[in-house]
Amino acid sequence: MYQVEVCESEWQSYFLAVLTVIQGLLLTLGAFIAWETRQVKIDAFNDSRLIAMCIYNAVVFGTVTIIIVTVLGNQATARYGIKAGCLIFATTFTQIILFAPKILAYYTNKVAQNEANTADQPTTSAHQQQMIACADNSCIAHELRVAKNIIAVLQSQKTALETTVRAYEEKN
Repeated sequence: MYQVEVCESEWQSYFLAVLTVIQGLLLTLGAFIAWETRQVKIDAFNDSRLIAMCIYNAVVFGTVTIIIVTVLGNQATARYGIKAGCLIFATTFTQIILFAPKILAYYTNKVAQNEANTADQPTTSAHQQQMIACADNSCIAHELRVAKNIIAVLQSQKTALETTVRAYEEKN
């Protein structure tokens, strides 16, 4: 018969509670950042839906793992196997959620470029690609200038509104 040694401490439950709270705060921060970036117009940077799915994945697998490990009690080997399996599956699934759409988009775009090249269309040179990127950057710079102008107009309207409210309050 084999013997399994388990390291335990009287502070173990407190330590695990602190770690769980820290992880919960990190997941909450991730959810907040995903929520704030949900309306980014550049598809390459708008991963908020994928991040939300990853957070959901972490919460579900964490909860399931905690419940199963608690139910198993003193079966150290089974607990270790369940914890390791859930950890490996959760991280693999999270990486698939985050990177599979990007890899798929890359290969889909590459296939589309190859089809365009085989249709006797001229390929874009490195200089032309750089010019396209500069044009995209100038579009972004233009959008930034427009946004700054809108902010300036809104700030002036806010100041005018505050002045009107103060004048109204002084009358009454």
